[in-house]
Formats: sequence, C-alpha cells, structure tokens
Amino acid sequence: MHNKKLILSRNEKLQIGTVDFLNSYRWEYFITLNFISIKSEFRARKIIKKFLKELSILIFGKKSKKTLKVAISLEKHKNGGLHVHLITENPTRRINNIDRANKLNIKGIVKACWEHTDNGTAMIDMSCEDKESWFKDIYEQEGVLFYITKEIPKNFIDVIQWELTNTTGYIMHD
Repeated sequence: MHNKKLILSRNEKLQIGTVDFLNSYRWEYFITLNFISIKSEFRARKIIKKFLKELSILIFGKKSKKTLKVAISLEKHKNGGLHVHLITENPTRRINNIDRANKLNIKGIVKACWEHTDNGTAMIDMSCEDKESWFKDIYEQEGVLFYITKEIPKNFIDVIQWELTNTTGYIMHD
C-alpha cells in the first residue's frame, strides 16, 4: 500500500512549482481586495489591470517605465463573487525621488486607487471586519504563497493570473 502523503497529484505538484517560482522573489505585502457582486473573471481581470496601471502611476509617476512588482491570485467566494489576493514588493526602494519615497503611504494609495478604479470595486473598510486585515506585512512568505495558491489542488489551476503578474517591475507590452 502506498503512503498517500508521498503521492502528490499533478495539481499539487503544480502548486508546489508555482510556490517555488514565486518564492524566488521578495514579497513584502499581502493585500486582499473585494469586488461588489462581480462574478465575471474577464471583467475582474480588466479592473485589476486598470487598477495596477493607475497604482503604478501614483507610486512611480506618469513618465516612469517602472511598475509595481506584483503577483495576483483571483478567487471565488462561496456565492460566486470574486476577490483578489495581491502580493507586492515595497516599492519605496525603487523610487528615485527621495522626497516621493519618504512621503509614500502605500496602504493609503492602494486603498484610494482600488476604491476609485471602477464602480465594481468594494470599499476596503467594508471588506474586512477589523478594517485593517486587508493589508498585511509578509513575515512568512512561503505560507502566504501556499495560501494564495490553495485553489490549485482543487482543480482551479488558473488561480494565479499570470498575465497580470509582474515580477520585473517594468512595463510589459500588451
């Protein structure tokens, strides 16, 4: 008889490979953002793309070729609605303007940008009970990576939105 713990499904191997790949980067913030009744993954991806573009402009400036280093996970709630998990860098290290870097309030910028990107984005204060847990520092990166990929073994292998994920920190052409 085989030991079931030693036999991994293809999807479990895919999850481990995804975690290993993402773990080769330094992620500092774990962010959860909700939509208001959006069930279309296509529309959700469109909103996230717009959000990331606007967020990068707010952080680095309109003329900059830099963008936020980010990995995106898109998950369904039990009611079919969608929410987003983002893991990001701390962008202040890549801001050349010292004054801009010192004044950067990444949590405040993410909140304002998300709430104003689209009428389908939820108010962040309404998205979590304590009004704070939507934005967390990452202390145990591998645990966070397994959390955002938890749907892969359940046959949701496209939970990571690779077309929205940016590990280079520079504008990628469409």
